[in-house]
Amino acid sequence: MSAQTVLASEAALRAHFQGAVSEALQNQRVEATPASREYLSSLLHEFTRVAVVPAADPEVRFLHRPLVELLAEAQAVRGAERLARLRTLGDLALWFSGYYPEALARRPVDVDYYVAMGGHAYQRIAMDLEATGRQTLFEELSRKFARFVDVISEVSARDAGRRKPGLLALYERWLRSRSTWAARALCEQGFVPFERDPDDGLPQ
Repeated sequence: MSAQTVLASEAALRAHFQGAVSEALQNQRVEATPASREYLSSLLHEFTRVAVVPAADPEVRFLHRPLVELLAEAQAVRGAERLARLRTLGDLALWFSGYYPEALARRPVDVDYYVAMGGHAYQRIAMDLEATGRQTLFEELSRKFARFVDVISEVSARDAGRRKPGLLALYERWLRSRSTWAARALCEQGFVPFERDPDDGLPQ
């Protein structure tokens, strides 16, 4: 494969995620700044690329480490290294809980734990950046973490070749997180898990 072909493929993948994130945000009526939109699409682009690398590769071993270890290491350092480690933790939590929730079923913790850890990591970054005035993006990522997980879940479910979650998996996800996306997906299959608000955007 030529370098030109690789670049074209990379550009197509990035464009795919940009469009998919925008569509999911609109479908779920989630407000997001341009910076957050770009962050979500870039995260999907980068993590989808590294996820195909063997787990033994030193560059991707972080994908398979417990979040609590990553948090402990971040708390043990300062400065730019601390921010980088916290960001890795937040990004991992967001990507796994949204794009690969089935992977969490094989782990001793569930999506609630990932949402809590990821939101905390982004919040700590925002606090550390407050003095510089560059905290806005991570404040939004932390505040809307659960909603952004739902956005990424929709992107994952709609991607070509990916199997949509079954009814039981969706219901278990909704029970754990009260996910708006999971509730909508359940309604699309004719199962209403709770009394709907007429203004919540769910199908009638």
